[in-house]
Amino acid sequence: MGLKNKSMLLALATTLALSTASFGAPSPSAAQQLAKQLPTLQMQKPDVKIPSRLVSPENPSEVVRVIVELEKAPAIETATKKGKLYKDLPKSERKNVEAEIKADQKKVKDKLNNSKKNIKYKEEFTAVFNGFSAEVEAKDVASIAATEGVKAVYETLEYTRPSVEPNMTHSKELVQAQLAWEKYNFKGEGMVVGVIDTGIDPSHRDMVLSPGTEEDITADEVNALLASGEIDPGKYFTEKVPYGYNYMDGNQQILDLGPGASMHGMHVSGTVGANGDEENGGIKGVAPDAQLLALQVFGNDPLFPSTFGDIYVKAMDDAIKLGADVLNLSLGSTAGYVDNSNPEQQAVSRAQDNGVLVAISAGNSNMFGSGTFYPMAENQDYGLTGSPSVSEDSFGVASFENSIIKASSFKY
Repeated sequence: MGLKNKSMLLALATTLALSTASFGAPSPSAAQQLAKQLPTLQMQKPDVKIPSRLVSPENPSEVVRVIVELEKAPAIETATKKGKLYKDLPKSERKNVEAEIKADQKKVKDKLNNSKKNIKYKEEFTAVFNGFSAEVEAKDVASIAATEGVKAVYETLEYTRPSVEPNMTHSKELVQAQLAWEKYNFKGEGMVVGVIDTGIDPSHRDMVLSPGTEEDITADEVNALLASGEIDPGKYFTEKVPYGYNYMDGNQQILDLGPGASMHGMHVSGTVGANGDEENGGIKGVAPDAQLLALQVFGNDPLFPSTFGDIYVKAMDDAIKLGADVLNLSLGSTAGYVDNSNPEQQAVSRAQDNGVLVAISAGNSNMFGSGTFYPMAENQDYGLTGSPSVSEDSFGVASFENSIIKASSFKY
């Protein structure tokens, strides 16, 4: 609301107050007559948002995966209001805020446990989103939304595993990374990048910090967070990869395994922060002395190559608690929609508002109908930007070809 509008409202309120003082209040009988004429204001809880298809589900017993959002603001907003990064809040304050949120979550879960027998909880979020995910029967979604303390219920989105054809030897020249190294003498020291992808190999020869580089995240800090249960039970791997966890499979296997493994996460991690000897076949990324968090959101089951939106949110939640400066999501589903209520997009916005850069791939897809026919003139649709890159606050990065590409060839 603009200053002029505020001033006008204040002036109007003052005028009304003076009018009452000057002319006096109506007599009791007149007041009663006036009360009968005025409509009664019903103070009811506003309708809680739920997916339209789950208002009256066709298959009531269908098991759906949902994210339940609670009314209290997530913890990161406490830091944002104070103009601080979440990691710069005192540890005691962070713990207190998160403890209050978890207490509210427990109250809601206790109520649901008393009335819903077929509910299977999945993830909990406290930093960039306040809520939890669960598998429930479709017929129960409306009553869950009506539970005291619940703000909204969303059906989780499903995302497919990204694929890759690595070609990164000359990618630094493309973004002029060397210019930043030379001009500012900075190669990512003290920075932490959360790579939300298909996994990292911490033992790879190029996954190292330069000698003498000071860690921003130490083993002691990671182990303290693990011991307190503030983050999922991953583990400290190396100075370069101080934390890793497989959120989809629920274990500490962060290698991209299985038949047809894409190694997409390793490709992305190398582009971001590999620190190899290029003269001997190694790869050097854009920020070779940055630390990388291995936040694996795609499992290693070859029969299930997808993941869910709540897994993304959980990985972002833990990354914020670990102190990430940048979140990188080189993944998404084609042709997404801008939806500020979507949990993934809410998480992106809150992280950005707090000063954490969230870089998300906009997609590699061609135009709509590519390979078949052009769209009709009356139905043009070239909108293939991926979700969650469509988030208004994300740093969406579109596909761009290297100026130099190595490929097999022959001469005649």
